[in-house]
Amino acid sequence: MRYIGVMFIDGEGYARQTGVCAEWDTNAETTAAFESLRPHSVPINRARFLVDLWDGEGHIIDTIPILIETYVRVTQEPFRGSFQRAA
Repeated sequence: MRYIGVMFIDGEGYARQTGVCAEWDTNAETTAAFESLRPHSVPINRARFLVDLWDGEGHIIDTIPILIETYVRVTQEPFRGSFQRAA
């Protein structure tokens, strides 16, 4: 089953796990939700988040780089400035 995962890009350029993931009832619905972010895509050097579309086997299908403002609007979660390093 496909799902969407979000990574944070910190000030040093490292990707950090956010723990934010989403999955809809079907692959088509999940893909449609992912593609709805495409108009908000920015160049990778401006992005602070990477939204990844994953397949059911653990492979990334596609990635959309987005700004903090887009992350906040989509997740309805406040941005606290950082995410913990993965252990």
